[in-house]
Formats: sequence, C-alpha cells, structure tokens
Amino acid sequence: MPKKNGLILSIDVGTSRCKAALFKTNGEPAGFASTSYSIKFSQNGRVEADAVEDWWKPTIRNIKELIKKTKGAPSNIIAVGVSCTNGIVPVNEEGKPVGNAIMQFDKRTTELVGFYSKKLNDEELFEITGNRLAAGSYALPTIVWLKENAKDVYKKAASFLYPSGYIASNLTGKFSIDYTRAATTLFYDMQKKVWSTELLNFFSVKPEKLPPIFSSSDVIGTVTKSASKETGLPEGIPVVAGAMDTYSAVVGLDKIKHNDTSLILGTVARLCKTVIARGVLKSDFTNIECGSKKFLSIACMDGIGTSYNWFNDAVGSKNGAGGTASIDPCSGGLIYLPYLVGERSPIWDPYVKGVLFGIEPGHRREHIYRAIIEGCGFAVRSNIEIMSSEAGLETGNLVVPETGFGNYPEWLQTISDITGCEINTVKIEDPECTGTAALAAIGAGEAKETSSFVKRSAKSGKKYKPSKERKKAYDSYFIIYNKLYTDLKGDFRILKEIRNSLR
Repeated sequence: MPKKNGLILSIDVGTSRCKAALFKTNGEPAGFASTSYSIKFSQNGRVEADAVEDWWKPTIRNIKELIKKTKGAPSNIIAVGVSCTNGIVPVNEEGKPVGNAIMQFDKRTTELVGFYSKKLNDEELFEITGNRLAAGSYALPTIVWLKENAKDVYKKAASFLYPSGYIASNLTGKFSIDYTRAATTLFYDMQKKVWSTELLNFFSVKPEKLPPIFSSSDVIGTVTKSASKETGLPEGIPVVAGAMDTYSAVVGLDKIKHNDTSLILGTVARLCKTVIARGVLKSDFTNIECGSKKFLSIACMDGIGTSYNWFNDAVGSKNGAGGTASIDPCSGGLIYLPYLVGERSPIWDPYVKGVLFGIEPGHRREHIYRAIIEGCGFAVRSNIEIMSSEAGLETGNLVVPETGFGNYPEWLQTISDITGCEINTVKIEDPECTGTAALAAIGAGEAKETSSFVKRSAKSGKKYKPSKERKKAYDSYFIIYNKLYTDLKGDFRILKEIRNSLR
C-alpha cells in the first residue's frame, strides 16, 4: 500500500538539461523543474561537460525549486532515483571530479578504437558485452584513452562514473552503476552479469576503477548529512541506482513488453525495441539488459538535436523555420545527411559529417530546415529497416512522447511519411523522470511493478498517419540518401586527415 502523502524524487541528467520531478507514490505527478546547460564542443573532436557546474549545481537548484513549490516537500520525500545521458567522469576517493566529463559525442578515441579493432575479435566482444567497440558511445575506449594519454587523471581516478552514478555518489557518498549503464561501458559481461575479467585484463584496467553494479531499483545508500545540507533533502532518504535515460523513458512510456517500439526525439534520437531473446540483438544497435530475460535494443542517432541547433545558430532563428508543410518532398531534390557529430546507428562512423546536397539558388531557409527534418526522418527509416530485416524485429506503429521534437507536428508527420509508420504520441511531462520515479518507488517498497505507477502520468495524444503519395516520393529520395553516404564515406576520412595535417 503506497504511503499516504509520500513523494518520490526523480532526477535526470540529460545532454542539454538537468531535470527533477516529484511524484506521489501512486504515480501522480507533483512537480517538475529543469535547468539547461551546454556541453562544450571543440574543433579537435573533444566534447566535454563540467560535472560540478553542469550537473550537480543545476540538480541542487532543481531540488530546491521543487521543495519550495511542492506541498509536503521535503519531509514527505521517501526515495530518490537518478537517470542519465551518456558521459564518463573520473572521480577521486571522495567522489570529486579529477577531470571534465567526456561525453558521447567525443571523438578523441577514434584512432585508439581503430587500433584495438584490429586486435579484438568483434564476434567475441559482442558475445561478452552485446555491443561493439566505438568511439564516444562506450566508456571502455574513453577509460583506456585516459590511461594511455592522460596518465595523471587516470592515476587520480578512484572510479569512473556516469552522470547518474556521480549524482548518486554526491547524495550518498557511495559509488554505483546500474545494469543498464554497465552495459554501455563495454566492460560488462551481459551473460555473467559481472565486470568481464577477460576484458579488464586485456586492456590492463584495474577492476576497482569500476563501481559496484546494482539493479535499477536497488537502494545503494541514503542521503548523507552533507548532501542534506547542500540540497535541502532530509538525511537518510534511500537512493536507488537508477538507470540509463533511454531505459527510464521506455519505462515511463510503459513500452517494456516484447516487441514494443518507441521513438524518443531529444538531442539524440533513440529508436527503441524491447525484446526477450538475446539472440536477436545486433551490433548495429546499442543493447542493454533491462530486467529478467529482457533486453532493449536502441538505435541512437546523434545528429537530430545538433542539426536543429546548428540551423538556428546559422540563420539566426530560434525555433526552426515556418512554412515548411507545403514544400514538396526534399524540395524537389534537396537532401541532408544529419551527421554533424559523426553517427552511431546504423553506420557507426566517427568521421562522417553533415552534408546538404542539391542546393539551388531558389532554396531558402525554410527549404533547408525542411531538408533537416527529412534527413532526420531518413535516419530513423534506415534503422527501422535494419531492425525489421537483419534483426527480424517487426516495427509497426511508433510510440513517441510529446517531448523534445515529439512536440513538433511537422517533424512527426514527416517521419511518418518517410517511414510509412503510424505515429501515436503520448502526453507526458517527462518520460525519463517518470520511469526513474517508478523504479525508485519499487526500491522504496511503494510499488510492485512500473506499469500501474506510470499510467497516472501518461495520456494518449495524437495520431499521425503516413501519406502514400509523399511516401512514394520519399522512397526515391531515400535511395539517394543512402548512396550519398556510401559514395562519400572515404572522403570523410581524407577530410579528417587534411584537417589534422594543417593544424
């Protein structure tokens, strides 16, 4: 029986925002706060964040804002959960950062990955971890890079934490990682559910550099006196391990049954498929374990939010460009490759860059903006087709939360037209915070499962059905979209070499 007047605090560290939300123990939302921050891109391919300034201080502000405006807080808060984006921060024994966090867009490990790819057996690595070796996407290359190129940082690091583990450490004084995030380190043996001794030995990484592994709803500690003083939270509140933000979002959308498909359109677009058989997982995608005999296969597309932000910065806009709905598919021949920061699924190419192909004198900013939307739609379609053909996973209707670009009808209709999938939206304040709260409620003994908890936060939204006429046009342009990458693939590497030689 849920505790009367009890509240669950949910924290999510995203790629561009830190968020916090309060929920009643029955799943009803009680408050929401967020603070934006900007990760730092540099010309040499490095992408970093300041864990204190970008994650911890905004989290404190969000918590204090919630306490101020929510009845019953903070005394009725009975549990805390944390979810997070992809990034690794080295910390000392006290949990203090000894260097900046290295984010998922970071490409400093590209050459290192190329070197070790020749020494590792891809099939054996996939058999152990369920994933592939890639720059930025996984912690292993980043940790090995620090060991080889920033020895002082590596030596000072008592542990390497994801944002959720860092926030949880600040709250409890204890290091932790959950199974979903452990899977994205590439040191995790997905079958044995432990750190892989074989991989740790191969890369000469000490096992004590990695935190203890927990289930997402496990209590890893309680709010300390010092954390209570900083945040205003009562001392002694249990903190659960939390989860990868994508898994939390899928839980928040209640899409955790076999073959459920969801599309989350944030800074990174994530096409998610829940499966019950490890055998269907493919290295085209990021794969995580998410409970007893359940796996989440995720196609991560890095260029969605960065393309939108680039357009706004380049043309002096704030919210894209209006007047695009009546424009013909691909503006009669304008095609965009949304690869500004390289790409993960399905091509896994850190060298690739953005391309605007077929531009003419008559094209204006609304045509370019339209091309960006379509390029992102083509990226989604590429992953859907691989999930359907190579992995044998049926992808029918797409469930999309009305957050991020899920709030933009022109984006959703375009993606529907390009993919041929019906899109059903879900009205929800924040799926990541909702799912994380559900996991924390289980950890606190206030819920037995997530489904009933999240249903109080989510409502059915709009439906977008594909246009057969526009789908036919997009089919033709999709062929060119794919061919462009194939034709230019080698040139992107040459371009990188030229830039490096001129520095």
